[in-house]
Amino acid sequence: MALVIAYPRSFSAPFAVLFIAALPFAYYPKLFPTDTQLWPLLTSLLVLAMSRQSRQLTQGDIALLLLAAGAFCSSLYRLGFSEGLLRFSYKLLAFTVLWIVVPRLQEDLLARGMKLLIFLWFIVGASQSLLVLLGLEVDIPGRYVPGRSGVPSLAPEPSLYGLISVLALHFLLLSRQPVSPVYTLMAFANVILSGSVLAGMMAGFLLFAFGWRGRLLAGLGLFAIALLLITSTELPLLGRLQAVLGNLGNGQFLLSDFSINQRLGHLFFTLWFGLPQALLMTDQSSFQEAYNAWAASGALFYPSNSDFILTSAGEMIFLGGIFGLLILVSLLGASYRIGGPMPLLRVIVVAFAMLTQLGISSVFLMIYALGSRRS
Repeated sequence: MALVIAYPRSFSAPFAVLFIAALPFAYYPKLFPTDTQLWPLLTSLLVLAMSRQSRQLTQGDIALLLLAAGAFCSSLYRLGFSEGLLRFSYKLLAFTVLWIVVPRLQEDLLARGMKLLIFLWFIVGASQSLLVLLGLEVDIPGRYVPGRSGVPSLAPEPSLYGLISVLALHFLLLSRQPVSPVYTLMAFANVILSGSVLAGMMAGFLLFAFGWRGRLLAGLGLFAIALLLITSTELPLLGRLQAVLGNLGNGQFLLSDFSINQRLGHLFFTLWFGLPQALLMTDQSSFQEAYNAWAASGALFYPSNSDFILTSAGEMIFLGGIFGLLILVSLLGASYRIGGPMPLLRVIVVAFAMLTQLGISSVFLMIYALGSRRS
């Protein structure tokens, strides 16, 4: 069944405004002691329930509902009735709701939401960094490691702070809405404050969205921000890069960094070595069991100490099987066919993001992938 991108009229503005206003607070305040909170799902469900257009499903909507049902059955086969099944079911539910809601929202509303996100997260992130630089004791929520990572702002961890800021800016650059240099600089500052190497890599894709003048401005902006912070030994992004490069300079292997080792290991295992078994669901082993058995067969990768998979694309395939793979392919295809400038660049960024922990249940990834609809 073809995934047709032909949407009915946009949802009513009053409900969409609530959805947009909740974006900066997707992770806080916390209802549960986990990264995943219900705010994006609750507001998108409200939009879905209170709008008559929610009854008008396209062929693509129906196809994705069937794929999600298949992925749920596959995960049930592997996980049984467990907490892991509950987490994966939430991600499938959030994805299907966002698949229906996001493309029907007005692009100007989505752009305002992304600007609000960049601004508020910058204010919080800059405040956290200033308190750290002043040596003041501050209780920073999220997975913050002093001296090793950047600050998390309103995200559960620094890497998500940086990655989501990049997605927000890139969405603005590819939309029809004008983007001021202020938001561009704030978004780049968010990447630096987050200390995320992954976000810094993904920010490189942004240069293709600029003209030569924009590329010069972006380069100068990054250089200026770095100069303001370079005198501090607490600069997270440069500190992390120095640590990694220092290992290489001392003759130590890049994979000696535990975080890099785990991320690369999870990528290789779920998307290459363990791919046939995952697609065919020939093994009911948990991820930790399967991964550690594979890691023990070589000498490159450290064993995993949990069942959490650090790549969202790998998680979708490992737990959802062939249905999970088809969901990923469908999202990439829909992102390309949605139109607008540089659709191939959008697909590349979406694919890169899904190699990180940004999954299909992320409201920010779904807005970036499907929110720039051209009528």
